[in-house]
Amino acid sequence: MSNSARLHIYWQEWQGKLETIITTRSARLLYPAVKQIARDDTSKTYGLSHPVCILHAPQKASATRRAKRMHILIDGTFRLEEASDHPCLKHASCNITLFDPVDLDDGSLNLVLIDALHFDVESPEREGARRRFHPFFHVQRGISHDEADIKSVFSQATRLDIDQIRVDQSAKDSIGHPYLRIPTPQLDLFSVMTMVAADCFCNAGDAEAEARSGRTTPKAADTNIEALFVSLLQLLTQSTNVVRETDTAQMLTRRVIDKQWMSAGHWYPEWS
Repeated sequence: MSNSARLHIYWQEWQGKLETIITTRSARLLYPAVKQIARDDTSKTYGLSHPVCILHAPQKASATRRAKRMHILIDGTFRLEEASDHPCLKHASCNITLFDPVDLDDGSLNLVLIDALHFDVESPEREGARRRFHPFFHVQRGISHDEADIKSVFSQATRLDIDQIRVDQSAKDSIGHPYLRIPTPQLDLFSVMTMVAADCFCNAGDAEAEARSGRTTPKAADTNIEALFVSLLQLLTQSTNVVRETDTAQMLTRRVIDKQWMSAGHWYPEWS
């Protein structure tokens, strides 16, 4: 089976597991198709037909914070070597944008930007000055979608006309410094969706704070959320995940094993 076919099958496996977790907190998922967007002699690049859209995601799964809801966009790409076995993922990118949804009296929706991050998964084979001093895996602040794309996907998700959707990006220049590249593990599209599932839908937070608030979040046993999240983690890490590991990840593993300790310095191409 080709790597592209494996990616399409794996992408569909994710929809059911992710949607089950999201609906436990009364949120809604608009899930796109994965499609080829570019190719060269040895590889193909895949993206999404539109960003993953999550409506009414709680800021946190706890009872004290679940009332505050967000709309979330997650987008990303993968570049796969078509003829190789694991690791065939050579480069990936991902971004997440968070909005505070405000329903206006005229029936329109105002999306107020809260935060935006993008994640890069780079290959040590990439040459040139652009890669120097970049951690191979890193996260930076910065918005990745223009207003037209944002309106389009939320129109589809909410069934509002595009002219009924407003986007307030006035915070984009003040949400944080955009040039700090923070070393991370491999945070591709699947990893970032896992992160959102954990923090927004599963993590109930501080039990003592919950008790002081007078409200309680249902226990994991009551909602089965822990079992659902474990199932998602198993899917993320199993061998059917064609983008589970890059050659960069294998190189970083060797660096750590060779030194028998882990440092952020290992993430930079200048380290030896």
